[in-house]
Amino acid sequence: MMDRAQKRATSVVEPVAHQEIVELYARYCQSADADAAEAWADCFTSDGDLCVDGEVISRGREDLIARRTAGSLSGRRQHWNNNIVLTRESPDLVIGTAYLMVVDVDESNGAPAVTMLGTYRDEIVLTSDGWRFAHRGLRFLVRDSPLLPTR
Repeated sequence: MMDRAQKRATSVVEPVAHQEIVELYARYCQSADADAAEAWADCFTSDGDLCVDGEVISRGREDLIARRTAGSLSGRRQHWNNNIVLTRESPDLVIGTAYLMVVDVDESNGAPAVTMLGTYRDEIVLTSDGWRFAHRGLRFLVRDSPLLPTR
């Protein structure tokens, strides 16, 4: 059996991969906020999926693009992923967890306000194009958005 130090050493994501994956999280948020649907879908594998509160809401590139073009966020909301924790499961699979905070920055609504809070559990795989989300699972703690299905 592996002791705790050995297990930790085998689950560590090396610095270059760690930085690439953190940048993937940033590209995901920034492309969503810029209404860059194709760039947002590029954050996923070709058959990747997005689940919200246990339900698959988009699967595959075309479905992901359709979801992102369903309504404009540009200039209205900012997505923030933070407290990212990455654990290597195998050479080409990393499990990521992160917090989500969405801030409404639309000036017509008054002062900026937090409109959504949640947590992600992600399966991130190494592809020929770099690290991509194969699965994003989002659980909401607070949710006020017309662009996502209601509970």
